[in-house]
Amino acid sequence: AGATIAAWQAQLVREANKSLSKSYAQAAKYYERLLDFDPNDANTRNNLGLTLQYSGRSTEALTVLGENVAQNPGHQRSWLTLGFVNRQVGDIAAARQALEMAISIDAASDVGQSAQRMLDTL
Repeated sequence: AGATIAAWQAQLVREANKSLSKSYAQAAKYYERLLDFDPNDANTRNNLGLTLQYSGRSTEALTVLGENVAQNPGHQRSWLTLGFVNRQVGDIAAARQALEMAISIDAASDVGQSAQRMLDTL
C-alpha cells in the first residue's frame, strides 16, 4: 500500500508541475490534493501559495504562506514567496519583512540572492 501511495503522490506532483504551464487554478487543485498526504510539506504549501496568487486568490495565498512560515520558519523559499505575494498586493512593509527573513536564513543561496534582488526593488 505504501508503494501505491508513493506512486500516486509522484503522479500528482507530475500533474501539478505540468499544469503550471497551462492553468494555475488546476495546479493549485493538485497541490491541495498533495497536502492530503502530508499537510506540513513546506515545498507543497509554498507551491500552493504561489499558484493561488497566480490564480488571483491573493488572500488565500497569504494565508497558506503565512501558515507555512509559522510551521516551517527555516524554509527560505516560503519567505521569498511570501515577500513576493505581499509585494504583489501592495503591502511593502510585509514584503520587506519576509524578504529580510529569507535573506537572514542564507544570503549566499540562490533564494537568498533572489530575495535581495527583490528587496532592492522595493
